[in-house]
Amino acid sequence: MLGVIRKGNVVVIVPKGAFDHKMAAEMEAKIFDYIDRGVVDFLLDLTKVKGILSRGVHSLIELYARAHEKGGTVKLCGLQRDVKFVLEFAKLGEIFEIFDSQKAALESLGITDGPRPYRPRHRH
Repeated sequence: MLGVIRKGNVVVIVPKGAFDHKMAAEMEAKIFDYIDRGVVDFLLDLTKVKGILSRGVHSLIELYARAHEKGGTVKLCGLQRDVKFVLEFAKLGEIFEIFDSQKAALESLGITDGPRPYRPRHRH
């Protein structure tokens, strides 16, 4: 399950549960859709992710590469102990900026007030 919050030019994705193949596929589809629409800066708030499988690690790398290719970024925050261990083991701290909180990560992107729920605009 994914929560989505839009804050300025940044989309905050808040996944919940295990970061497995199902979550990876859902997240990729959502983020790739945003990228296709010109949104290229993302924050993944992993506070509610209790574990990450190899498919999840691969997905993070793919998401980063796709956003970076378009001039954007993917930042991470709120890593739980097990998730942090896996990402450190995979040396993803060398690729991603990792923050303790969503607030700190948003501030690094120049956003100083809290996120608001994202409501897609309907095109007519």
